[in-house]
This record gives sequence, structure tokens and C-alpha cells, in this order.
Amino acid sequence: MYLGLYAAELVGTLIEEHDAHPVLFDRLQQTLKDLPTPRVEEAFLAFELDLLRETGYLAELSACVSCGATIGDRDATAYFSPAQSGVVCRACEGVVHDRMQLDVRLLRIVHSIMKLPRTNGTAQRLPRLTRHQTDPINRMFADHVQHTLGRRLRLPRYVLGRSS
Repeated sequence: MYLGLYAAELVGTLIEEHDAHPVLFDRLQQTLKDLPTPRVEEAFLAFELDLLRETGYLAELSACVSCGATIGDRDATAYFSPAQSGVVCRACEGVVHDRMQLDVRLLRIVHSIMKLPRTNGTAQRLPRLTRHQTDPINRMFADHVQHTLGRRLRLPRYVLGRSS
């Protein structure tokens, strides 16, 4: 239930009242139907990525926002900075004070979901995910949205098990 409320909060926060996004509202409706299924984690993450991308709030997730270096396969750890709106490489993390450590494998999951083919706006062939994988990603996006908008979201603390 909280995940559905959180999805609605994100939509209500990121989409202006007269800003038509019919595809996103259709995606929200489909995501709400998917929440009580075993595919809840991947369905919500795919929706969240689509929402952030469509509204222009998706952070930079491929290259370091400080130096431009590609976050690649040889890296085991990257960092995310809500203030910088993106990932930060290991070489630059020392000068970024609001960084949070992030396993690069999680970034690869995000990239793979963003590249999946779509049918009626819905990502197809989503990988099977667990909360262990999605909670850090959802936390990263919640912190990013809160910093970008300059206001706290109400539901992340219920969905992510900690105050965001």
C-alpha cells in the first residue's frame, strides 16, 4: 500500500497540474496493478525511472558529474550526490560532501532497465529484483528528488524503512 501511495506522491510532486502526461498516468495505473504481484520491485523501479526520465528529473547515472569519467565495469563502487544530480567517481568523491556510496552493479541494473524494449510504454523483460537491490536505488532517487525540489517527500521513510 505504501509503495502505491509513494508512486502517487511522486506523480503529484513531479507533474504540474496542467502538464499532460497521459502515458505516465497509464503507467501509474499499470504499476498499481503490478504492486500486489511478485514482480513488485522491478515494476516500481521501472515506473520510477520512466517518471523521472519523462519529467526531466532523471539524474546523470553514466558519467561522473565532477570530471566526466565514465563509471565503468572496472569500478566496484561509485557515489551518488543529490546536490550534483548524479554519480561521482572514486577519484572525485573526496570533494563531494553529500555523497552516498553505491554499488556499481546497481547502476548497471538501472541502465539495463532503461534500455529494455517498451510495449505501450511498459518495459518488457524486466529482470527479477529484490528489495536488497531496489531499496538503495529508490533511496538514491528519493534523495535526489527531495534535493532538486527543495522539499521532503512524505512516503520514502515508510517505503525504504528509514527517514529519507
